[in-house]
Amino acid sequence: QETGQGGETGAGGAALAGGADTAGAATAQGAAGAPAGTAAAPPAIVSAVSRKVHGQAGPFDINVSQPTAIESRQSGPTEVIVTFDRLFQLLTGASADVQTSQGTVTSLAPAGHELAVELENAGGPGAVTLSFPGIADAGNTSAVATEILCFRVLQADATNDGQVNIFDLVAIRNTLNQPVDAGNFTRDINVDGVINVFDLVATRNRLNTAAMDCP
Repeated sequence: QETGQGGETGAGGAALAGGADTAGAATAQGAAGAPAGTAAAPPAIVSAVSRKVHGQAGPFDINVSQPTAIESRQSGPTEVIVTFDRLFQLLTGASADVQTSQGTVTSLAPAGHELAVELENAGGPGAVTLSFPGIADAGNTSAVATEILCFRVLQADATNDGQVNIFDLVAIRNTLNQPVDAGNFTRDINVDGVINVFDLVATRNRLNTAAMDCP
């Protein structure tokens, strides 16, 4: 997985909560977890980012494990990188090992403690909730992840305050034609690597919309 830049987040409602079910047969990814005969704890979420590639400017991440997080870029989250506290396995090896409240999980890519979740049609508005019924400790298929990751999605909320309004237009106008970097990438609404009039138009078209809370 590419390493994203940045980590700007705004007002919102990310949350980690309990609730997921065990499912499927084991397909191990990584080394064994707890020693034989001992109880293994389920994988716990350490962090999570929503990653998008902004044209030639490269990938930039929004930390969606923070309670203030909002994914404000075009089409909502398309790749979420979840880091767990331990090695884990996919119980079925299929996309159903992760469930989403919006859109569709199209693929899963485990790598060490990280899981890349590819999403389609999760553009909101509203909260995206990911649960992990097919993610278990690497050495114990019964130790299934129980946490839920939830974060809000509001396209064109350049200031990440939970509303699309004149302040977002001003923020974009003030960075017009500047190189996209870790400090301003949320102004590149259409993630083309350039902050320009098309970002202003995308924001104007969503004026007076507001983010919805996680359940």
